Amino acid sequence: MVVKRVELVTVTPSSAWIFWRSDSEGEFGVECSSTRGEGDVRAFVHTFDRLRHLALADGLEPCGRYRFRIVSPGGGRSFHSGWFRTPALPPGDFLFRFATFNDLHVGEAVSGQITLPGLPFFSFTPGFRWSGSETPFWRFTTEKVVEEINGVEGVEFVIVKGDLTAEMKPEQMSAAREMLDRLTPPYHVMRGNHDRLGADGADHLLETFRLERSWRSFEHRRHAFILLDTVMPRTGFGVFPRPQLRWLEKELRRFRRIPVFIFCHHPVMRALERFMPGRRRFLSLAASHPRVAGVFNAHSHRNKKVVMRAGGRRVPFVETAAAVEYPGGYNLYEVYAGGYVQTFHRPHDLQCSRWYEITEGEFFGLATRLQFGGMRDRNFTWVYNDGAS
Repeated sequence: MVVKRVELVTVTPSSAWIFWRSDSEGEFGVECSSTRGEGDVRAFVHTFDRLRHLALADGLEPCGRYRFRIVSPGGGRSFHSGWFRTPALPPGDFLFRFATFNDLHVGEAVSGQITLPGLPFFSFTPGFRWSGSETPFWRFTTEKVVEEINGVEGVEFVIVKGDLTAEMKPEQMSAAREMLDRLTPPYHVMRGNHDRLGADGADHLLETFRLERSWRSFEHRRHAFILLDTVMPRTGFGVFPRPQLRWLEKELRRFRRIPVFIFCHHPVMRALERFMPGRRRFLSLAASHPRVAGVFNAHSHRNKKVVMRAGGRRVPFVETAAAVEYPGGYNLYEVYAGGYVQTFHRPHDLQCSRWYEITEGEFFGLATRLQFGGMRDRNFTWVYNDGAS
């Protein structure tokens, strides 16, 4: 029996989730212990279909270093070993929790195709279809994310960072709303490049969700959240419109004394977005605020964190993976008085696991390298006015 595709997906200050596959049916155990010699940690193993497995190691200590081994029942044989470090807790009291996810692609028939705008029949990459059930992949991936977020205690709101639809069609937007309305916490939607204006010029995002405009801000427990629209209405390319930048400058002045979380669909630190109109002005504004907690993006379908250093300050720019394909999932944020913890979570579901396994083949088989990201891209602590740990 061979163990393969071991992925340490989620590491929080107190727990770790490990996924793996085996080439034949079997049972496994997981041994986990502190490298400081403080004893063993109990790990619970769940097997989806005796080929796909996950383990939860709980009761860990922040800033701890741990070893783990995937073993046969009873520990007689070791199949894989590794280690990880748990993030620190930010300083101060715990305040609240929120969640995000992005790139639902409701209505999509083929996943992983990269085409040029206006040339939908020319694809740079092969795509993947789902034949495992009559339920389309975009539905069961989104529904499982919604279900799991609803099961997390204390999530006070959810931000959905764009690409709700695949083709800007009103029926796709309606289907997205129907699933998002099942969220127990209140939610806020943003526009992605796939949610640009329809062929008839209609704005199905605003119409379906009854929004006055596609960018806005709100304050929650003395923290500010700014949701931008970086989508050119007709093409879907990235842009920071001048009126929106003027509005952003005023909002940053208004929220100058509290931490600010900024969200926009396009990842402004990625090479493909380096020439976005208005990008330089946006970066200057983000760097000017004394307490920007981070800029959080979607669109790239990958987990990635880049830190910008400006004026003696550090600002994290964080891209998060798509819900609709490998590596799949959503993000939780634990907000403290002095910082926050971001953790990436993959749905604990057999159907989702099978689909993520199929879409590992995207980008000519390089998805596992390009999309999954490093541990500190997915799971990290950020301390205000200090940095990551």
